[in-house]
Amino acid sequence: MLNNFSISERKVAIIGAGFVGASIAYALTIRKLAREIVLIDIHEEKTIGEALDIQHGIPDMGISSVKAGNYEDCKDCDLIIITAGRNRKPGETRLDLIAGNSAILKNVVDQMKPHYTKGVIMIVSNPVEVVKATIVGEHGDAQIPIWSRVSIAGVPIQEYCENVGLRWGENIRKDISDKVREMGATIIKGKGRTHYGIATCVCYLAEAVLNQRLTIAPVSTMFQGEYGIEDVCLSVPSIIGVNGVEKRLEERWAEEEFLAFRQAAEKMRNVLKTL
Repeated sequence: MLNNFSISERKVAIIGAGFVGASIAYALTIRKLAREIVLIDIHEEKTIGEALDIQHGIPDMGISSVKAGNYEDCKDCDLIIITAGRNRKPGETRLDLIAGNSAILKNVVDQMKPHYTKGVIMIVSNPVEVVKATIVGEHGDAQIPIWSRVSIAGVPIQEYCENVGLRWGENIRKDISDKVREMGATIIKGKGRTHYGIATCVCYLAEAVLNQRLTIAPVSTMFQGEYGIEDVCLSVPSIIGVNGVEKRLEERWAEEEFLAFRQAAEKMRNVLKTL
């Protein structure tokens, strides 16, 4: 655990200094969440350039020391963020990346392990969905919006729409779900990659860890019997704090939402069997 709230003792390592890793370092610096931020990547010259660009571009907006380093710098970190992996290409699903990126992740963990002493490890694979509703399951084609839990100022969304004269129904829910599901592909088609949205979400979660400020957000962790599911990682609302995920919340959903969630779990198990 962190000893206190002083930024002077916070250290963060970011493994992977591509667009995602560099954007995260920049966001953490702007938010003044750590005193020392270390970028680690096999492309040493590029990593040095990214660190220098961030460090010298914000002298009046941040107080973090941003530098290029190596796996030895993972020692005594309060937070280690792993972003290493190849980007999704136009036309690919997120699951198309699983074989190649799992091998990359194994290599990263093997190199980090001898130097790990403490701290929360956060693996970044995709951003949290940009909607005001909880998205659970697999971040991709099998993601499930939990409409039964959506409310506006505490009023269930169906009731709210009826009160203010707004249309609400299955067609509208499907249209929103499709747009959220396709958002990543739309961005990739336009600019070739996503990284700003990812950096923003990581910064939000990092603040919960580094500032010891409990936050509830949907993140993916290994299930241990919750919702009747074990031995597979899926995203559900979780309490996040200084120790990372403190607890996975078990909510009451509509039966069709539970069914879709169990189907997402089975889909993920089948994908894992291919590795």
